Amino acid sequence: MRLRNSVLLLAAAAVLLSACGPTRNQPPRGSERAKFRVAPPKTAADATRYATLCEDFGPKKGLGANLIGMIHCQSLANSKLGTADQRYIANLRVCQISKIDAKTDVREGLSHCWEALELRPDSGEAYRARGMALARSKHYEQSLPDITKAIGLGEGDDPKIYSARSFIRGAMKDYSGGIGDAITARRKYADKGETPPVAVFALQSHMHMNAKQFSDAKAVIAAGREIEAENPDLYRMEALVELEEGNLAGGLKAINQAIKLKPTTAASYAIRGSIYGRQGNLERIERQLNH
Repeated sequence: MRLRNSVLLLAAAAVLLSACGPTRNQPPRGSERAKFRVAPPKTAADATRYATLCEDFGPKKGLGANLIGMIHCQSLANSKLGTADQRYIANLRVCQISKIDAKTDVREGLSHCWEALELRPDSGEAYRARGMALARSKHYEQSLPDITKAIGLGEGDDPKIYSARSFIRGAMKDYSGGIGDAITARRKYADKGETPPVAVFALQSHMHMNAKQFSDAKAVIAAGREIEAENPDLYRMEALVELEEGNLAGGLKAINQAIKLKPTTAASYAIRGSIYGRQGNLERIERQLNH
């Protein structure tokens, strides 16, 4: 089960990150934050300038511009200055990068998410941001209603939000719902004339596998290979499906290919070690651990 979860997280990481909306940045580390320290806004003019920097920052900017924009967002959101629209965008942007640990109260840890929704209660973008922040913090049962609400408030044209809901449902063991959302995501990409990310295929195949639908899992892997034939995530999924069916040789062949394509993924070595263990090949396990 631990191996399955590792691969699910690998397959879903890109899905979750891409589904957050326009902002994909992580909070800066202490040394990075110090380089771009800004004073809190003190006037309406400051608030306007901060809001402009905040609204503009995003993944297309350079690292420095991202950090500057993000820190201005945080400063404005914490100051309570500015118009309702300015405070909304500041709180929304901070919400989009929020994550809390297991010991932190959700409401307190994601206070900027709630603040954005209080300022604009009919914002699908804000519901989406809060839902994704909850999902990143593994509060899946609270995340799902927000993502569903966001879809109903104008975010439903974006295939990425269905990919995200697919992962959330899979994490809640609602495999049929997660499979349905993955299929919807693929259709939405096709409707937009875009190629779905291979991560969506890996995610869908993983849920088919957990639902014991092995032939469907293999069919989805094959469909993903039509987009990218030599994708390590798909080979990892193939290895897991083969193992579930008891085909150790097939699983070993697939995981060796995954490692050849991307030798830096720890989950692949864990899967191969599991295969060696089931084969009784202790010498190879020791050799892999010492590699």
